[in-house]
Amino acid sequence: MIEQIRQLLALQQHDIRQQELEKELARLPEELDGLRADIAELEGFLKKEIENLDEVESWKRTHEETLAEEEDRIQKRMQAIDQVQSAKEYVALQKDLDSIRKRVKDHVNEVLSLMESVEKRRAEVVVRQAEIAEFQKVLAQREELFARKMREIEAELGELNANRASLVAAIDKVWFRKYDFLAKRRFPPVAKAEHNNCLGCNMGIPPQMFNQLYDMKDMIQCPHCTRLLYIEETLG
Repeated sequence: MIEQIRQLLALQQHDIRQQELEKELARLPEELDGLRADIAELEGFLKKEIENLDEVESWKRTHEETLAEEEDRIQKRMQAIDQVQSAKEYVALQKDLDSIRKRVKDHVNEVLSLMESVEKRRAEVVVRQAEIAEFQKVLAQREELFARKMREIEAELGELNANRASLVAAIDKVWFRKYDFLAKRRFPPVAKAEHNNCLGCNMGIPPQMFNQLYDMKDMIQCPHCTRLLYIEETLG
């Protein structure tokens, strides 16, 4: 019986390692997916920033075109003043000029403000592009690293799968069926008992049952979690 427990523990260590590798194999692509999602989010921000930049540049061009038109009107009004024939006409042209000059001043201020906004937004776009480039660089490095790691894991899993059959063959069929049944419900299925406690579920076990573990004449299961029990002293 003691030898059967030793064989089951060897199988259990094998299965624990296999589960660890399978979890790692599943985790690696998820980590890359998270990084790709971060890049996609940054690219979404960049797209909006570029759209905003294009919109501000469009407003700036509109104001510049309007400013040019207003300045052209000023030139025409100045030429018209030189040809006025009456004081009334002169006063009317001057009022019109004052109004145009005010609009010109407003457009100049708006253009200057938009120029400042354009430069700021261009700088933000450059920063965002650099940020994305850095994330893409990290992603490429991680992809290469994870591809190598996944090949290593798959190779070790292949070895574990090949070795498991020999481990199972060394175990009594009744003991293995019990192990396999429990493993599908609560893993790991074999637990150490210590100080009248099952370390699998951390529940107390009857003293009489605990004492039976020293002889190990039969299969003993925790009355709470049904795991197969052993004590270190018996294996030693």
